[in-house]
Parts: sequence; C-alpha cells; structure tokens
Amino acid sequence: FFTFNIFSIVISEFRHAKDVTIPSIRNELRFGIKIFLASLFSICIYQVDKILILSSVELKIFGYFGFVMIFIGGVQMLAQPIIQAASPKLLRLHNLDKFNEFESSLLRFFKMLTLLSFLVFSVILSSGEDILLLWSGNLELAHSMGIILSIYTLAFCFTNIGSILYVVLYAKDRLNYHLTGTLIFFISILICCIF
Repeated sequence: FFTFNIFSIVISEFRHAKDVTIPSIRNELRFGIKIFLASLFSICIYQVDKILILSSVELKIFGYFGFVMIFIGGVQMLAQPIIQAASPKLLRLHNLDKFNEFESSLLRFFKMLTLLSFLVFSVILSSGEDILLLWSGNLELAHSMGIILSIYTLAFCFTNIGSILYVVLYAKDRLNYHLTGTLIFFISILICCIF
C-alpha cells in the first residue's frame, strides 16, 4: 500500500511537470523499488517463525500461537500513530535542511516510542497470562502461551523502537542500508532455524 502511494504521488508529480526526463523518472523509480524490497523482506522475516512453528507443533498449539500473534499485532499497532506522525515531519525537516529541528524531533519521537513500548512490555510481562485469560477465557491457552506473549512483546518493542531508524533512512534516502540489514537478518534467521 505504501509503495502504491509513492508511485501514485510520483506519477501525479510527473503529469504536472513540464521537464520530465528519463533520469528523473529512473531516480524516483529506484527509490520506490528500494521501499518495495525493504517492505517485502520485512514481511518475509515476520512470516518465517510462523512457518517454522507450523511445521514443528501440532495444530492446537499452533492455534494458540496464532491467537497470541493476533494480540501481538495489536501491540505493534500501538506505535503506528507515532511512526505515521514522525515520517512526514522528519522528511520535511530534512529536506528543508533544518538539522537541529530534525534532531530534536527525532529524539522526541524516539523517546515517545521507547516509553510506549516499554510501558506495554512491562504490563504484559507482569500480567501476560491474566490478559490472555481475560481475553480468551481459556486457562490452558493462558498458561501455555504467557511466556511466548512476553517474548514476542519484547521483540516487537525493539522493532517499534527501531522503526524510527527506518524513518531516518527514508528521510535521508539511504534505504539500501535498511535493505542490506534486512537481508543479513533474514539470512541469520534461516541459518539459526536450520541448525
């Protein structure tokens, strides 16, 4: 969806431009492809653990795991309003060369994400089983998946905090670093899963 929006913005800008050249289209297309590939690899990484768990556990346990993943998806969505607010502001400040404001805004968004993420993690760590029991009404699910909920919440807290770095790379047009890091992470996950 995000990549589609970028392409529609690029196309609308080129419709109104009088001096459209092939190199200018090539630069915009290269940037859009970087965003697309970074998103594609991130989605693949988030699905690897589910595929591996599906192949190694029985269907009932995988159903419990899927229930926890739905809950974790909600935890990850808590940070999205902050990230969505940070993206255009940081991009605008960077393009206007207001680096002091860029740094102060970046620190403010980083502090908000860190505070929100660790507040959510501390609540789930202290009462994850109770939350699952309250939400599902299933005592077996709450006991067996409480620790998995805590571990995944911690991982997504770090993912939420790290997502502000993606916004900075996006603002500075350095998505190739994000793409390289995602590929290294994906390869390391595959190696760990094989062994």
